[in-house]
Amino acid sequence: MSIMSFRTKGNESNYEAEESGTVSAGSKTLPVLNELNELYKNRIRRIDEEAGEDGTEIKLLVLQSWVSDLEEQNTMLIQAVEQLEQEAADRVSLLQESLQRSSQAAVAYMTKLDDFDKGVSVEKDKDSIIEDLKAELLSLRMKLKKCGYGKRSNGSELKEEVIALKEDNELKEGKIQGYIRRFQELGDSMHDKSCQVVIETQPRGKSSDDKYFEELDVCLNKALQEKSELVKQVEQLKTQLKESVVEIEQLSKAVNDKDQSAKDMRKALTAEVADKHDQNLALRREIQLLEERYRQADMQTHFRDVIIKEMRKDLKVARLKLASIDLDQQNPVVCNGQKCMSSFLPSNHPTCQSQFSSVQPNSE
Repeated sequence: MSIMSFRTKGNESNYEAEESGTVSAGSKTLPVLNELNELYKNRIRRIDEEAGEDGTEIKLLVLQSWVSDLEEQNTMLIQAVEQLEQEAADRVSLLQESLQRSSQAAVAYMTKLDDFDKGVSVEKDKDSIIEDLKAELLSLRMKLKKCGYGKRSNGSELKEEVIALKEDNELKEGKIQGYIRRFQELGDSMHDKSCQVVIETQPRGKSSDDKYFEELDVCLNKALQEKSELVKQVEQLKTQLKESVVEIEQLSKAVNDKDQSAKDMRKALTAEVADKHDQNLALRREIQLLEERYRQADMQTHFRDVIIKEMRKDLKVARLKLASIDLDQQNPVVCNGQKCMSSFLPSNHPTCQSQFSSVQPNSE
């Protein structure tokens, strides 16, 4: 920090200029330079007005101070430009990194979109498989119902037939028992009347009792044969009934197993469908978040491009100002009248020495 003050003969003006180590932008430095130049011009003008030709030394001191201040300002401007260039380079690198991250996020987002499309197609295939399984399960249930109904109807018919056969067998057994009792009664009566029977003289003839007994014997044999056949039929029907009962139990067990497997499959499919639905909802939310992030990244990239353009413009303006200052230092400045104001030239410059020599004799 440097503080400069100057006093004239009756007028007193104080100027304080603070120089900081960092310059924010060229737009803040330019007013300071203009104010500094205007201040030095006013001081030289007051010296010319008040001191006249006697103020040459004071004027040289002021010009030297002006040149030193301009050099300091020039150094500050160069540092500011370098700092701006560094900041611009850093911001450009940061923007490039951000853009690269945004592009990577966009690529990841597109990859997730592709995976989501594949998942949706797989979900559609699973839905079709589920529908096919449901249709097969429905047809299987219909077949099982028909089979169970047919088996139940066959079993009921067999039971009715067995009952009818049992009743017929009981009737036939009753008839046989009646025939046996009658045969026993006839045998007893024949044994009681055997002494009183008169044998007829005809050797080859048969009495009516013999014929009756022969008929009874034939009927008895037929009844016994029919009974044996009926017993065989009853045993066969019992065997068929047992086989039908076993088959019905097996079919009932198979139907129960199919129902249980169908329930388990339905539960598993329901859980899988719910899981897939939750996954789809989560993926949709993630897609929405990624779309929002992509939109924000795109907006940030656009805003950063605009900021980079503005910074490049400011940098260009600062460089132009720096070039103009360098040009002003190399060329002399013409002030009021025809007096040469070598404000930006050193004291040993030929122009300044000629002016000093022209003023010295007049003072003598």
